Amino acid sequence: MLIIGGVESLGTIPHALIAAYDGDTTSATIAFDKHIDGHVNRIVLVDWNNDVIGTSIDVARKFYKYFYGQEPNIQAGDLAKVIGEGKNKIWAVRFDTSGNLRDKSVVPKDRSSLGVNPEIVWRARRKFDQLGMEDLKIMVSGGFDAEKIDLFETLDVAADLYGVGSKLLRENWIYCRCSGSQWSRMCKGRKEKKETTQDYRKLRKSIGNKLNYCRKMSC
Repeated sequence: MLIIGGVESLGTIPHALIAAYDGDTTSATIAFDKHIDGHVNRIVLVDWNNDVIGTSIDVARKFYKYFYGQEPNIQAGDLAKVIGEGKNKIWAVRFDTSGNLRDKSVVPKDRSSLGVNPEIVWRARRKFDQLGMEDLKIMVSGGFDAEKIDLFETLDVAADLYGVGSKLLRENWIYCRCSGSQWSRMCKGRKEKKETTQDYRKLRKSIGNKLNYCRKMSC
């Protein structure tokens, strides 16, 4: 786990762990759950086969079978029993589809069909909810910067968390949900003039003392 500014960050199952299990996302998930501290919420990477919806459901089904010793009645909502916080539960799934690939759930159209796009999230959220997994959170990552996050928010895409990696090395902003359901933009805190931009001043005014404790899902 990585500690930044006194706040424990969220960790997810990496591609390397899935690769170590010969592409078996479920086995990697069970191993992760077995060895990681119980207070850590489990975020499962589900894009290995470019089928984030199918993989998410398959992992939840096998996860249920592993802990309950029998096949779940998926249509009856049994998968909800393995969704939640902490050990032996799946808290979120992460979509990290390469920008050069199209997920199986996406109707091919143009380059907007590649990578993690609004259609993937929309289709996934609808399917998860149909199966009683309303509490399963969706994390999106891969090529997310200020512009892409703004697009997702403008379209009201049902993404619960944004994962930003290499973009942090090139931009001076991080994103987090604070003071309700709205996403806010926060300066990383470098001692530069960017700290006095209009965006930063607006954020400081809107969330006040919570600024230093802002996390992705809550404050």
